[in-house]
Amino acid sequence: MKNIEKNGHKRLLPLTLVLGASLVSVNSFADSLDLAYGELEQHVELQNETLLLKPSGLSLFFSHDLNPDWNISAFYQSMGDDNNTGDQPDVDVDLDLNTYGGNINYYQDNWSFSAGLSVSDDEQKITSGTLRPGSRDEETSAVSLSTSVGYGDSQGNWLYDVSLGLQYSDWEVDTYMDVPPGGNQPQDSSRSDNSLGVNTSISLGHYWSLADNRGVLAGAMLSWSYILSGDTLSDGQNTGGAGNNSGPGSPGARTRGSRRGATSLSATSGDDNYGQFLMYLSYDINSRWSLSLDTATEIASDYAEQSWSLNLGYAF
Repeated sequence: MKNIEKNGHKRLLPLTLVLGASLVSVNSFADSLDLAYGELEQHVELQNETLLLKPSGLSLFFSHDLNPDWNISAFYQSMGDDNNTGDQPDVDVDLDLNTYGGNINYYQDNWSFSAGLSVSDDEQKITSGTLRPGSRDEETSAVSLSTSVGYGDSQGNWLYDVSLGLQYSDWEVDTYMDVPPGGNQPQDSSRSDNSLGVNTSISLGHYWSLADNRGVLAGAMLSWSYILSGDTLSDGQNTGGAGNNSGPGSPGARTRGSRRGATSLSATSGDDNYGQFLMYLSYDINSRWSLSLDTATEIASDYAEQSWSLNLGYAF
């Protein structure tokens, strides 16, 4: 089983959704339901090589306006991939990533305040074939709490938003080994830790209003994360938190008179200090339906992993 050990258990699983609902005017009440399909890059380090996996799957996001000031939302994400190529063709790696959670948001004039909870239960399985038969399972569970404050406004058809947030994560990694008789490796192990990090973001978008309740929103967001204390999953597994819902099209960027949406599935680096650059394009088909596409790439991380998602939104 020596050939299927990972070097340092580094950088495996993604952050949860970073979702922005398809929103209506701040003066109205609305519910929205978004279905997204996305893909992200994840590097898995074996002892002698690094495999690139691209987990993909569906996510569901629901948002409800309780009144003009309060909003609640919930999400679920499930993604997976497998890889058995490379320098070790008899080694197969499977990833199954599952995350769910919710947020509560409060708005006062151009200010927004958000608190969220996220739960992740993810599994990685490495199986070796005929040369050194055996398998290794790693199950990662994490609970993350987040809070953020944002300021968003518009100048004409230009929309901008800035935010600052904190995230606390408590995680555990359980490892189970199935090795041939006579193997000298431990059969199973468990370890846990926690971390506290700060997240900042700034975003800018432009909205083009068309006839018959149609419109186009395009923009970009730059975010940065820094771990203040504790041990991150860079030495274990990367799993998700409650996400930062800021940026044009998100609750933190509500402005009067336009309905817009932007959705993203984004990978999180295992580094203590890293950024992410996201670009998005959203089209309001009519007063209820919207379609959006976004792409994101990491900045100042080991692999600059990328992600993309396509989202269909319905407001009712």
